[in-house]
Amino acid sequence: MEKSQLLELLSTAAPRAGKLVPSTSDVSFEEIGDGNLNFVYRLSTEATSVIVKHAPTYIRCLGPSYSLTQDRLEFEYRCLERFHAIQPGSCPQPYYYDKIKSSVVMEDLKGHRIMRYDLMESKVNLEAVRCVAKFAAHIHCATLLADLSESDQAMLLKDFENPVMVQLTKDYIFTKPYIAEDETNLCNPAHKDLVDAIRQNETMQSAIKELRRKFAEEKTCLCHGDLHSGSIMVKEASAKVIDCEFAFVGPPAFDLGLLLAHYVISYLAHCTKEHLNSEYLQLMLQAVELTWDEYTSNASTKPEEIPRFMEETLGFLACEILRRVIGAAPVADVKGNTSAENRILLIGTAILDGSQKKIHTVAKLIAECKRVAEK
Repeated sequence: MEKSQLLELLSTAAPRAGKLVPSTSDVSFEEIGDGNLNFVYRLSTEATSVIVKHAPTYIRCLGPSYSLTQDRLEFEYRCLERFHAIQPGSCPQPYYYDKIKSSVVMEDLKGHRIMRYDLMESKVNLEAVRCVAKFAAHIHCATLLADLSESDQAMLLKDFENPVMVQLTKDYIFTKPYIAEDETNLCNPAHKDLVDAIRQNETMQSAIKELRRKFAEEKTCLCHGDLHSGSIMVKEASAKVIDCEFAFVGPPAFDLGLLLAHYVISYLAHCTKEHLNSEYLQLMLQAVELTWDEYTSNASTKPEEIPRFMEETLGFLACEILRRVIGAAPVADVKGNTSAENRILLIGTAILDGSQKKIHTVAKLIAECKRVAEK
């Protein structure tokens, strides 16, 4: 978007945003962020600032040939409002949504950083990790369909019926990475033999197919839909969730699996660095355990439900880490790091391949991470 378009948007949003005076000449703007889907801008004066998020008609990281609905930001705006109502301050405050311009004006979380960038620099605050786990548990519990009235159930399902973004997830997490001919896959050729084995492993492909079905068909609660270190902003012990255009009503294990997946990715990435930071590695394993414990305790997960929920969470974790190596959206943590990518493929295989010793607890996941890291 051009500056003139952004200022025009702000002039409409001003009554709700109440932050900038867009008619003045001292409003500056800059493009920020490196998301896969959208463009993000900061508009500021000496006194204050806001963020404008704009959805192009295509998937940003793939280009204009890959069209995508611009309505995705309507779901994000709606989700931010819902998150704020359930847990105030857990995400940037949404100010205004312009359907025609396919843009959202929201609070600028100045002083916060994308968690992924901190993790890449071997920085992690376990209180921020705890904060995210509690957030997920509270959102999921507050929107459990089973606990809502029929009218509230119908409203939640209607508000977050997000078929295009759900299909995008089905395609890019559960389907396309396992199609060798798919041109969107960006897999390092060094992993060809292992990736071919994964694609031809009937046990793994059957497990992935079942997880895809659960993702698409199980309607349990409101899910963020893309909860990972790249969609969390942190400042010391503070953590706020962003980028919820994938929000949908689905299985809570999907959110938790994605969140844990990126802690595992960061751990494996740091295992291959020239100067190992053993303290950070230990903290990342603590982050995995803490996230699971905080989530299940705050979600009041019943003991008899733990085994099934753990199995689903680990399954979604495996699908997420595999697609970040095989598929269309590699993450900066390990991009080009052949050793780390190989370890990720081994962990994903260990979880999904039933012919190996079953990983069905956090303790076993951590043990497997340690074992693979030593290779």
